[in-house]
Amino acid sequence: MDATPDFDAISNDELVDSLTSLSARINAATFEQLMLIAEFDKRRVWGIEGSRSCAHWLNWRCGLSLNAAREKLRVAHALQELPKTRKAFATGQLSYSKARAITRVANTDNESCLLSYARYGSAQHLDRTVRLYRRQFVNPDPIYSPDPIDPNTPAVQHHLDSRELSTYWDDQGCLVIRARLPAEQGAVFLKALECAVDDMGREETENTPAGVSATHRRADALERIAESSLQNSKTSANTGDRYQVVVHVGHDVLAETSPSQPAGKPDCYIENQVGLPVETARRISCCSKLVTAVTKGSEPLSIGRSSRAIPTAIQRALAIRDGHCQFPGCGCDKHLDAHHIVHWSNGGDTALDNLVLLCHHHHTCLHEGGYRMERHAETGQLSFYQPDGSWIDPSTDWRESDGALPQSVGLGWQWNGDVMDYGIAVDAIHYRTSKLPPPP
Repeated sequence: MDATPDFDAISNDELVDSLTSLSARINAATFEQLMLIAEFDKRRVWGIEGSRSCAHWLNWRCGLSLNAAREKLRVAHALQELPKTRKAFATGQLSYSKARAITRVANTDNESCLLSYARYGSAQHLDRTVRLYRRQFVNPDPIYSPDPIDPNTPAVQHHLDSRELSTYWDDQGCLVIRARLPAEQGAVFLKALECAVDDMGREETENTPAGVSATHRRADALERIAESSLQNSKTSANTGDRYQVVVHVGHDVLAETSPSQPAGKPDCYIENQVGLPVETARRISCCSKLVTAVTKGSEPLSIGRSSRAIPTAIQRALAIRDGHCQFPGCGCDKHLDAHHIVHWSNGGDTALDNLVLLCHHHHTCLHEGGYRMERHAETGQLSFYQPDGSWIDPSTDWRESDGALPQSVGLGWQWNGDVMDYGIAVDAIHYRTSKLPPPP
């Protein structure tokens, strides 16, 4: 059935009125959607089904791209502090494009100024004004330290004196890193960290989860940089073991169906010095290299050859079959882990029907997060379950709303084609933000 309306009987004026009225209703509906998103994220409902973040859930269940979902999430939270913008948006007078631009720099002091630009200018005018303001006042060009380097200090000596890095393990079993780098090394490090964060964001098709802070993402990115360095290193075969992270754990501990770790000495160690939860060791051992060692007390009696938990041929077949993370709603296709549905230490076969590809986040969910999965023998289909036992429905069916959209009061845009004076506009935002007296 053709849903296209019959336009033959509609005049040009009626067409204009219909289009602007519909746009206003869409604006109001978008505002309502953003308020729901903000509350949904505040309650962290998205985590129930194992999604990485609210943005990933919106990508899965609502059909938004990850970039669009993250931006809507940002705008939704920013609007909570902008009552005038919320009012204009809720009545349909403000478009999502303009609201998005306003929320990039607005606060209660400059909100009225920005709203006036939105009313009397185009979305393009507002975007450019905000971009120029941010460039000039929010993220200005770097300013050199007021305490510059003594030009009489030899460059070599300065380089030697200004760099150091130290590490130690804290009481919670976490590695603490403290570094001081000269300007050129620090700049390279920050660029590498920024690149790794961006790469992780693109793989998540990017933070990410919302709900995960920027500091969390940078920590994950630092791990990614370290992994990349180890993978690309040109070490010889006889020195390769020097660059491997070794986890010490007893086979009987891994084989426990519900491993418990009593108070006192841990059962698992990294590098034989830092305690590790048993379920973390089970996750790591899913697809790592394994070395069997027979010990008596703390003395090794015999050491076997290292072997991969999953042979290379099976790894390749697994990559061809799955291609990406198989957890519902996740499409990550980089840096995947091979997961034993029934762990090998419990007698699970290292075979395709007992293996599945998972991203690091969802692999962790299944081991340390209480989530569970199974493969049905008859159909080969995978089923995933929440920690409370509820089945995770992988479908993305669309549900229609019974509620009517708010009535339009008109868009309220009054740009008449005038040229925008961006210098004056940016200065006005700055003076209202900083509460400075306006220039004469």
